[in-house]
Amino acid sequence: MKKGNVIWILEDEPGCQMVYRETLDCLYQTFYYTSLKEFNEDLENTKCKNVYDSSQDYNFSVPAPELIIADLKLEDGFFTDYLEEKGEKHFPCPFFVVSTYNELDLFRQCTAGGSLDFMVKPFRKNELIFKLEKIFKNKSINRVFHFLKSNKIDLTAKERKLLKFFSSHDRAVSHDEIVQSVWKGAYIHENNVNVQISRIREKLENSPYSIVNVGTRTWILETEVASSHSSEPSMSAYL
Repeated sequence: MKKGNVIWILEDEPGCQMVYRETLDCLYQTFYYTSLKEFNEDLENTKCKNVYDSSQDYNFSVPAPELIIADLKLEDGFFTDYLEEKGEKHFPCPFFVVSTYNELDLFRQCTAGGSLDFMVKPFRKNELIFKLEKIFKNKSINRVFHFLKSNKIDLTAKERKLLKFFSSHDRAVSHDEIVQSVWKGAYIHENNVNVQISRIREKLENSPYSIVNVGTRTWILETEVASSHSSEPSMSAYL
C-alpha cells in the first residue's frame, strides 16, 4: 500500500491522468475516475470518510477520499451540475476543481459550492504539489485544535503559536527553527522553549497527539490512533 493521504481524481483525459500519476502516485494513495457515474457509486459506498476521524473503517476495497481533485467537465457531465443534483450546499468531502476554463464567474461558482481552490490547465507540477501540501497541513492543524476545543482545553497565545508550528510540519523541527518562527528570532533563555513544550505535553496527555523528543533540541508532533469526533469542523476553523 502506498503511503500518504487518500486522493480521488476525476479526470477523463489520458494525458492529464499521466501528469497526475507522474506527480502524485509516489506521494499519495491515488484513485482515478473517468466518469461521474463510477465516481458516485464508489462515493456512496464509502459514505465519504470524515477527514478529521481516520479511525473509521468502511471495509471497502477503495479507501474513502480525504480529498477530491475534480476536472470540471467529464465524459458524462459537469462536476458543478453533479454537485447541484446532489442537492447539497457543500459537498461532504474536501475538493478542488481543475479546468481548462479560465473564467472569473466560474471560479466564484466553484468556491461558492465549497471548492477549496481552482486550478487552470495546463498547470505546473510544483503548483499542484504546493496546493496539496497546504490543504493537508491545514487539515492536520484543524484536527489538533478541534480536539482541544471539543475537550475544552485552553492554550495560552504562545502555546497556540507553538502547537500550530508543530502541527504544520510533518517532520522533526529544531530549537532554532522554533525560536525563529514562534519568537521571531528574538533572544530567549534556552529553557523557555522546553517549558512551553512541557506545558503543551501536559494538556495533550489524554489526547492522540504527543510532542516527542527525537534528538538534541529536536521534536516532532506525533499522532497515535485518531480519536472519533462527533462533528466535523470546517477547513478553516480554529486557526
